[in-house]
Amino acid sequence: MRYLSIRRVSKATLALVTLAAAGCQNTSPKFSTAQPVHAICADCDWNKSQPYIVLFNYGSASVNNFGRAVVDQVMHDAKLIPPKRISIVGHADRVGSEADNMRLSLRRAKTLRDTLIQHGIAPEIISVSGRGETEPSVPTYDGVEERANRNAMILFE
Repeated sequence: MRYLSIRRVSKATLALVTLAAAGCQNTSPKFSTAQPVHAICADCDWNKSQPYIVLFNYGSASVNNFGRAVVDQVMHDAKLIPPKRISIVGHADRVGSEADNMRLSLRRAKTLRDTLIQHGIAPEIISVSGRGETEPSVPTYDGVEERANRNAMILFE
């Protein structure tokens, strides 16, 4: 029996296999160039489970160059399959007070909302919320700085 090396399979093929495993019957979905590759299918709910993640610098709600690349990808994908709604959820690491982190996470979400609006997304389809330090991507003790927790997630609905 031959085994296929993962290195020989394109990211688009892996995304297509993932779509099929999720129950998508579409044999020609559209693909974005996001890393990892997002498979975009208008006929199924796959897009809903694939957030775009923008990381932020410590204590900042400003979108850096890496974040701008994610926003560009969101705009590209939104043109392929226009979302009915976009949800943006901001997060913070566990350094600082809970109240400060809640405000910071909401500022991060609002910054991304404003950026998407500037790029042509209709404001009425965007919702924002902040989770502060309550839903970390990487569990840490209080007071521990963790870059992966300083993010905002953009989700097509």
